[in-house]
Amino acid sequence: MLQNIGVNAGLSTRLELTRYGLLDLFGPGLTNAFSTIPGVNSVLKNVSVIVWLIPGLDGSAAVKVSPFSFDSATLTGRIGVEGAYEPEVGSVFKGRVYLGTDGAATFRLPAPVFQDVTFRLYGGYELKAWVLKVSKEVVFVSYTYPAGVSALGGASVLEIGTGYRLEAEGNQRSTWRVIDRPWRARGEEIFHARTEDGLRAPNGGVASPELE
Repeated sequence: MLQNIGVNAGLSTRLELTRYGLLDLFGPGLTNAFSTIPGVNSVLKNVSVIVWLIPGLDGSAAVKVSPFSFDSATLTGRIGVEGAYEPEVGSVFKGRVYLGTDGAATFRLPAPVFQDVTFRLYGGYELKAWVLKVSKEVVFVSYTYPAGVSALGGASVLEIGTGYRLEAEGNQRSTWRVIDRPWRARGEEIFHARTEDGLRAPNGGVASPELE
């Protein structure tokens, strides 16, 4: 028998705030002005960075059927700003390289009403060529209050009093190590003297020209 019913809904959009391109080198606002001309916008996109405002709202609710009663509800409001380079070559190629940040606040019923506030710094890319598509997004820093700061991908976070220092993820695999020395496979490293006949290795060792 049906005991619970849940509903989820979301709404989000992308609003272009402004764009900066090569034309702005000759005068502020020229890129935005020429983008309104039919046919010119697609050309200017290839030499412009677009700044987007990304608001969103997500909600969910659950009720009990028998007996009918309210169970719980959550509401999350989100606002973000993103800078993106979005080149296009007709229908053959479309790309998007972006860097952005967003913040969100979540509330719920029953009490406590306030649940958390989240801040993110992220970046990524999306590439489409004919029927092929590749994309990747990386969250550099994710901060949730009251939970704390974290970084995805296993990178460490260090509190420094005035904020947080995030180690680059690639640093987790970096360490001091001995460089490769492939010539050692040809024999023991030996000091040798040069003669008129060329190199000579005493005691049966193998002379290594790479050591010269």
